[in-house]
Parts: sequence; structure tokens; C-alpha cells
Amino acid sequence: MIETEKLYLNEDFSLKMLSEKSGLSTHNISQILNEELQVGFITLTNSYRIEEAKRRLLGDEFNLKMEQLAYDLGYKSKSTFFSAFKKETNSTPSNYRKKSIQ
Repeated sequence: MIETEKLYLNEDFSLKMLSEKSGLSTHNISQILNEELQVGFITLTNSYRIEEAKRRLLGDEFNLKMEQLAYDLGYKSKSTFFSAFKKETNSTPSNYRKKSIQ
């Protein structure tokens, strides 16, 4: 559901929202994520968002401003997006794009 509906792109995406959409309790979702995937909700959300960012940085949205990309991905600020991207890729979004097109 997270992948098919791209819920992670919603800036208000939360464990509660996922619970309401899936019919599972927030406790059950957290338990599944922690035990089955060994990942927390925020980390999972960021990984989906960063994978989407990488696709967009190399795709048709090449000229999209980083601030707009951050908002399109569900982040509430460019700095939060940059921090998450750097943590996941060890690169800034701009450097990632530059390295990938060389």
C-alpha cells in the first residue's frame, strides 16, 4: 500500500494515516516494521522518499528546483530533505545528479 499508492509522498504521511488506510493498529504496524524489516517508520518513509528523489533527479524532472522537489517528496523543508538524502546516499542531491550523469 505504501508503494502502490505512494503514500510517502504526502507531507502528512504518518503512522496514524497508514493505520487508518490499512486497518491495522499503529502498534501492529510498528511491530511488523521493527520485527520483519528491522526498520522504524521514519527510516522507512525516508528511504522511499530518497529512492523517489533519485529517480526524479535523473529523470524528466532534471531542472526541478531542489526546494520544490523536497515538497513534492513530502518533506516540509529543503533542509530536512537534504539531511535525509545525505544520510542515505552520502551525497547532496545536486552532487548525486552530477555524478550520475557523468
